[in-house]
Amino acid sequence: MKHADYYFTPDIESEYQLFHNKQSLFSRRGGLILGLVVFNLFLILDYLLIPQYLLYSILIRVLIVSPIFCLGIVATYTKKHLNNLEYITGLVLCAALGANLALDHIGFPHTNHYYVGLILLLTYGVIFFRIQLKLTIIISAFVFLAYEIISISRHNLSPESVNILNNSLFVFSASFLTPFVAFFMDKYSRIIFIQQSKIEHAMALETELRKAERLDAIGTMIGGISHEFNNALQSLFLYAGMAKERLPEDKFLNEDFDNLLKSANDAKHLVEQVMLINSLDSGDKQLVNLPEIIAETINLKFAHNIPGVTIELHLENSCPEILGDKNQIQQALEKVLDNALLAMENGGVLKVHLDY
Repeated sequence: MKHADYYFTPDIESEYQLFHNKQSLFSRRGGLILGLVVFNLFLILDYLLIPQYLLYSILIRVLIVSPIFCLGIVATYTKKHLNNLEYITGLVLCAALGANLALDHIGFPHTNHYYVGLILLLTYGVIFFRIQLKLTIIISAFVFLAYEIISISRHNLSPESVNILNNSLFVFSASFLTPFVAFFMDKYSRIIFIQQSKIEHAMALETELRKAERLDAIGTMIGGISHEFNNALQSLFLYAGMAKERLPEDKFLNEDFDNLLKSANDAKHLVEQVMLINSLDSGDKQLVNLPEIIAETINLKFAHNIPGVTIELHLENSCPEILGDKNQIQQALEKVLDNALLAMENGGVLKVHLDY
């Protein structure tokens, strides 16, 4: 991947920051707890190097910086501060570095060996707190400039000046190299984010595909059942209509057959709706013979005679096949026929023509 691929659009960058904060939560919490313990253990070093300033050391380490560490630890347990956790840990790191600089300033030049603590704290903070590049550069510049200001303001070109200069070079090296550590850690974190995003995207596509396959299978099953019900209802219409024509003049028996045909017609409309929805979802189109579909629909529709209505059917058999859905064509034709019959209250001739 190219270097530019690791930097995202604002929306994706926000997602990455949330991902980075979640992934860094455990190491930041553990780093803060461990840092609190180690930072206060340095009281032993203060006692050995600057016993006359031990009270200042206790004040700075225990009463000022340690509560800041504790607040940082508490922040890792609250979701509210998750997005700002990097800045909170950065603040804790700056407080620890500032404490070392303050103690170095108090006991300078005898405590100049604190530069080792500065380097360790800086590297430790970037690795365990997983601070990103921009904030690391700011903290590194703060450490280097603060250390140099203390060195320049306190030394007087004594024989120890050479050691002070060497120490300054060490601090400069740490401040210069630490951002590189942050850069590669951030790059590695972005690679993990990209790979995880690809995996999640692939899993989401697979889930959608399985869902589509299940829906397609259900649609196929419903379509098959609807066809069977439709065929059964057509037979019911056919034989019920024929039986009604042969009935004797019995008012109650005719009413029973009318109710039977009405219920069958209601069931037919429900089946037609299911078949229509299934056809729209599947989009199943094939070559169909239009004259055959019209003839079949007319025969089923007028299987029993309708009083006062005569059917004239003229179909051009040379009409070529068309691409369409047989069920939708039949349903559309049945709706047209129903509307035509409703308009023929006094009977008449119903002409159906197909020309090519």
